[in-house]
Amino acid sequence: MFQKQRWQSIFITFTVILLLFAQSSVLSLSTANAAILENGATVTVLNEKGEPVIQTTAVPFEIGATAADVLEKIANVTYEESDFGAFMTGINGIFPEGESYWGFFINGIEANEGAPTYKIENGDNILFKMTHWPPVMVDATVVIKDKLGAEIIPKTEVTIVKGATAYDALVQATLEHNLSISASVDDTWLTFLNNIGDILGNNEYFGAYLNGSYMEVGLVSYLLTDGDQLELKVESYQTSPEEPSEPGDKDPIGAPEQPDQPDKGHEQIDIQKAIDSAIQYISNKDNFDFFTAIAFNGLSLPIPNTYLQKTIQDIVDKEAKFRNVTDLEKAILIVTAAGKDANNIAGYNLIEQLTNHERLLNQGSNGVIFALLALDSANYQTLENSTWNRDQLVNSLLEHQLSNGAWALAGDNGSADITGMALAALAPYQNEANVKTAIRNAVQWLSNFQSDSAGFYEAFNGGEAIETVSQVIIGLTALNIDPTGKLFTKGETNLIDFLLAAQQTDGGFAHLPTDNQSSSIATSQALMALAAYEKFAEGTGSIYSLVQKSKDLEQVSPVEDTKNSDTTNPKEENAQEGKPLPNTATAYYNLLLIGLSLLLFSATAFYYHRKKITTN
Repeated sequence: MFQKQRWQSIFITFTVILLLFAQSSVLSLSTANAAILENGATVTVLNEKGEPVIQTTAVPFEIGATAADVLEKIANVTYEESDFGAFMTGINGIFPEGESYWGFFINGIEANEGAPTYKIENGDNILFKMTHWPPVMVDATVVIKDKLGAEIIPKTEVTIVKGATAYDALVQATLEHNLSISASVDDTWLTFLNNIGDILGNNEYFGAYLNGSYMEVGLVSYLLTDGDQLELKVESYQTSPEEPSEPGDKDPIGAPEQPDQPDKGHEQIDIQKAIDSAIQYISNKDNFDFFTAIAFNGLSLPIPNTYLQKTIQDIVDKEAKFRNVTDLEKAILIVTAAGKDANNIAGYNLIEQLTNHERLLNQGSNGVIFALLALDSANYQTLENSTWNRDQLVNSLLEHQLSNGAWALAGDNGSADITGMALAALAPYQNEANVKTAIRNAVQWLSNFQSDSAGFYEAFNGGEAIETVSQVIIGLTALNIDPTGKLFTKGETNLIDFLLAAQQTDGGFAHLPTDNQSSSIATSQALMALAAYEKFAEGTGSIYSLVQKSKDLEQVSPVEDTKNSDTTNPKEENAQEGKPLPNTATAYYNLLLIGLSLLLFSATAFYYHRKKITTN
């Protein structure tokens, strides 16, 4: 009797804990850590030996703030009054002795005014250092080259204080040549170089080399020594599938260095064979879904009328009022892919329904991602009085980005699936400065998160899911970034290699590389990824760019919409086949499933443990 009551008590307690966990997780759907500071500077404090009193720290500030204001956010500062105003005497309890003083340096050069009066600017690198007069200085050279190797800034010698950084040297060199620096300060990754003047084009970045070697840390993290040579080269995220990488091509600043090797690439006939086999598998299974519809549009194949009519009938039955916004967004993408105008489907304006949806944020980043994909699929116009417009959606998605550059389904665990989808959604806005920075951070995170086997391990998916790799390929190709390039090649395997290796003899794709049977869910997403890669190879843009403009689409009358001209509808996919991905279900139900699974596992473990005790 006692054991029974004890079991009931444990069961109830564990259930309550799980429910509280699920509730807190659901409430955190919209929680994200903003990575890029609206106005930010980096601050470092060094003692007289050059040792850090305060490591380099990103500090946000309001317009008009002074250097003293930002220092006081991270340190205890002591002042003394003098004839020239307040004089800084102590930082974190450290006071100068003898002829020493706290020197104040802006981007490597001693300031000509005090910290309490200097108005700080976004991207400033501030150094407070205990020193003597005159401070010890170091000399370095800086050169910047375009992607063809021509010098944009010729070799320029700069003199900066000892303890200054490679970023400081760059700032001084650009000032000497009257070029402006555009930088963003991230609360985790510190300073990112967005552009110098207008040098960079789409998908280009500055590769940084110190004394001939690629830098493995950011510019603001490297303390220069006397005689150092800093070289910046304009490089590109992507390499054309038809051409091998140029020798010496490197990944973006901060990325793990990869061995030099030519891009493996794939003959177009191999890709086409894989596509044809996947289409045959889908046809044999009679399993046409959302991802297949987008893939067919990208491959210029007609979408089966039965599937289109089923989608339209669902719109009519619901009177275009979808509780889950992603269901509405996918309906827009499906009818658009079939050449129909989402502004008028059986008399319903799906675009107005979307831009005024009351639950657009209820599915976390998913709702925002698919909203942008739906609107941009045919450059649909939004009304001025709509609840949501493109700018609001982009800003919302950027706010959901985690500090490490990823996006999450829920909470603060980055998801490669969601990150790939977010990149596809942001692709049309990649020339905006804040979006460009967000994209760079996300691409870097994906490259770092990629495993040695070239997949993306996520426990939720049971391993390195093909669906995950597919979504990353789709996101990268939307940005014109090569998924077979160095940034996404681990060892001898790139993302396309990894994907193709999972294709089975029946033409379908397995959910995991270790599975020996095809999954309909994995196959439809793999087909879409291959179609996206084919469009990338052809240079025809994102797989989600379904038509150029909505005016090119056909409006559908209620009479046409509500008739099913075909005799049968496609078969529904077996609910037990495959494994659902985060982007195909709401966060709430995914979390509920996790909770129930944990509960079942614990109950089973307790049962066998109890049985073992009673039988011994």
